[in-house]
Amino acid sequence: MKKMTLLLSGIILFIMLPAQAKDGITHQAVIRNADNEPVVNAPIGLKVSIINESPDGEVVYSESHNLMSNASGLITYVIGDGEPIQGNFSDINWSYGPFFLKTDVDPGGGTDYSITGTTQFLNVPYAYHASALTLISTNGARYGVGVDNDGNLFTYMVEESPCPPVTDIDGNTYETAWINEQCWMAENLKTTKYRDGTAIAFPSANNTTWGNNTTGAYAWYNNDISNKNLYGALYNWYAVNNSKGLCPAGWRVPSLDDWDALEHYIPGSEHLKGNKLKSCRQDQSPLEGECKTNIHPRWNAHGTHFGTDEYGFSALPGGSRISNGNYQQLGSFGWWHTSSEVSGNIYGKWLSNIAGGIGQQPNIHKNQGMSVRCIKE
Repeated sequence: MKKMTLLLSGIILFIMLPAQAKDGITHQAVIRNADNEPVVNAPIGLKVSIINESPDGEVVYSESHNLMSNASGLITYVIGDGEPIQGNFSDINWSYGPFFLKTDVDPGGGTDYSITGTTQFLNVPYAYHASALTLISTNGARYGVGVDNDGNLFTYMVEESPCPPVTDIDGNTYETAWINEQCWMAENLKTTKYRDGTAIAFPSANNTTWGNNTTGAYAWYNNDISNKNLYGALYNWYAVNNSKGLCPAGWRVPSLDDWDALEHYIPGSEHLKGNKLKSCRQDQSPLEGECKTNIHPRWNAHGTHFGTDEYGFSALPGGSRISNGNYQQLGSFGWWHTSSEVSGNIYGKWLSNIAGGIGQQPNIHKNQGMSVRCIKE
């Protein structure tokens, strides 16, 4: 049997729905095999335990679930609504914490549990008092999600990220992702000035000027500034390579080696690593909620490949502006510059809605406009 892994979907591990608060806690997860392929339409056996004081403390409540994954490998269940094994969910005294949640999974549908995970409740769940639930880490910060007595959700930071947001020369502030001991921007760059304040050329709809530029230029997709905050700017190589500096102070455009190190850090099949970097915002995403949307920014629909954003990188498909000035592939491809030039050739990286890997493209024309993600020096 292949080893299986449990993938937590979305950016909140556990969400308590106010209408269900007194009955349980709703949780969604995607079950994947060792090749990072979803275990689809399969029976899943699940045991859930709530533990007091420490991960190895007393089990105050446990229950089992017999579930079926859907066509995307997704399972949905309610903690507190399974078949009780030990204790009563309604009898838990949440004032005597801390409490930990342990999940045991049998991907064969029985009780031969081969996947185990434990995580902490930060505070007591809603309906037992104003509350906070289990946190997650995206850019290295740890966030709690709470529900007040009026049923309103709120978030708060539990631990400061080693990779805080960064602001460019234009005053745009970017979220960041802490991956493999390295800070990456979690959004595409959208500055209109170099680091020293010098304006970057903006040819707008003039395709001839765009194609002839050799000093650095940027564009908004389809010359529409509304795409600035959705997908960021598209820069040519001359802007990327300009000695004035495109990224904020202390940051730089990542090299081909930087991108390769990021790719090698991500476990699983080479053909599916890109899905882990993509934003989960996608037309017809099986992850539901805010992930399932046809509103930009988002990826176009695909029956097999969908973003899970497991590292907070939140890659979005900003398309490109090719050397003749035309625009292409918004929603289907994201293209990113590297700072690497080999024998006069420049290299780019790409992700696509129709593929799950991380693509590499040599021999890119220096007048092609692509997105930029900066990396901290």
